[in-house]
Amino acid sequence: MAVILVAFSALFLNLGSSLVETMGRDATLTGRTALWKEIVGMNGNPFLGTGFESFWIGPRLDLIWEHHWWHPNEAHNGYLEVYLNLGWIGLGILSAVLVTGYRKVIQMLQRDPKFGGLFLAFYLVGVIYSFTEAGFRLLNPVWIAFLMACTVAPDELKPSSSPQQKLTPRPFSHEADRVFDGEEVENARAALLPSVRQAQLL
Repeated sequence: MAVILVAFSALFLNLGSSLVETMGRDATLTGRTALWKEIVGMNGNPFLGTGFESFWIGPRLDLIWEHHWWHPNEAHNGYLEVYLNLGWIGLGILSAVLVTGYRKVIQMLQRDPKFGGLFLAFYLVGVIYSFTEAGFRLLNPVWIAFLMACTVAPDELKPSSSPQQKLTPRPFSHEADRVFDGEEVENARAALLPSVRQAQLL
C-alpha cells in the first residue's frame, strides 16, 4: 500500500512533482493531464459509459485529434479508460476485482512467500502501471499478469498427496507368487534361447 500511495501522490497530488521531473518527465506527464481534463467530460453516460471499447471511435476521436498533435487513441490511464467505456458500473466491477485480488495475493503471500511475492509484484505493477497507461485492456501483458495474480492464487493449498492409506495384504496366489526352482529356470531359458539367437541374426 505504501508503494501505491507514493506513486499516486507523486503523479496526482502534486506532492512529488520534483520526483517526477527527476525521473525525466514533466509535471503534466507529457500532456496526459491536459488530455484527462478534456475527455473526462466527454462521457455521455457516466453510469454505463459509451460502451465496451467504443470511446475512441467516430467523430469524438476526430475532435480529440484536432486538439492533440500526437493523436491519442487511449486515455493513458487505466481507471479513466474503464470509466469512459463502462462508466461507474465498470469502475465498481474493477474495484471488486482489485479488492478480492489483493486479499488472494496476501493470503498466498502468507502461505507461500515464493509464489506470493511474485503474485504481489504482478498486482502492484498492474495497479501502478494503469496510473499513466491503459493497462486494463485485452491482450495487454500487464493486464494478463494482473489477472493471473488475482485469480490463480488458490483459496486453500491442497495437500500434495492424499493421506496414506493402510495397505492390505494381497491374497497369496500359488501360481503367481510361487518361487521357481533352478531346474524350471534352466528349462525356460533353454526354450527361449533359439528365439534370441534368431533375433540376433536378423
